[in-house]
Amino acid sequence: AAAAAAAMGSSCSALSGGTGYRTYSETEDEFETSSLSAGSRHDVAHDELAWSEGRSPLGRTLPTDVKRIFLLRHGEAEHNATGCDILDAQLTRKGRRQASAWREHIGEFGAEVVLVSPLRRAVETACLAFQDEGTPLELCRAAREMWWEEEANHPSSPAVLRKFLKKLPRGREVGCVDEALAPTSTPDAEQSVELLRRVLVARPEGTIAVTCHWGVINHLTKMNANNCDILECALSPSGEFEVLSQHSSPGWQLGLIQCGWC
Repeated sequence: AAAAAAAMGSSCSALSGGTGYRTYSETEDEFETSSLSAGSRHDVAHDELAWSEGRSPLGRTLPTDVKRIFLLRHGEAEHNATGCDILDAQLTRKGRRQASAWREHIGEFGAEVVLVSPLRRAVETACLAFQDEGTPLELCRAAREMWWEEEANHPSSPAVLRKFLKKLPRGREVGCVDEALAPTSTPDAEQSVELLRRVLVARPEGTIAVTCHWGVINHLTKMNANNCDILECALSPSGEFEVLSQHSSPGWQLGLIQCGWC
């Protein structure tokens, strides 16, 4: 898969098929999750019903030494929609609406901190999804997408990102900008994601949200994620992920999104 990803180059891509990695032309509608049981794959109707009845859509109760991790994939971005490699791509209008659809319910997952990839599509997703929450937002370089040779996966400079953050809900609250964008000694993308695994194990919080990317989620869980899906996982002290359930962006497919900011 790594060799295939490298062969993609920096131009528009029309690759498809069973490659095991995410191509630019693929959108959230093209991914299917086959390894979750019917009871674990939470569709929109399931979660909406739980919330309307005052119930939590969360998975099972976990042992005290096991962390609950919510892996939130970013909304649809420019390179997803166009099939072209765009430097540090931002969300499309559709992607902003997907992210904003979480704002009424994302607090019910109980995350104590949100670790955010420094790529703009993930930053924008986190700020929109958590705009009504007080949960701390921290950039985390290890949550960056894989396939570093692609322009879409190159972070912006601190100055560019800070200017971008000023336009976003809670953007001025996002922490660790300089740390996340400083030069790194991590040699490759796979080791970067493995660093994220260690970071999550070492964090003091028991419930953590991570706003990240398809490649990161797939590497950690061996699962696919649609744009703005949340994979709810159990993380053991040894760093093993178990996917408990998969939650779709509420209201999006039902056409219920109201997004004045978008």
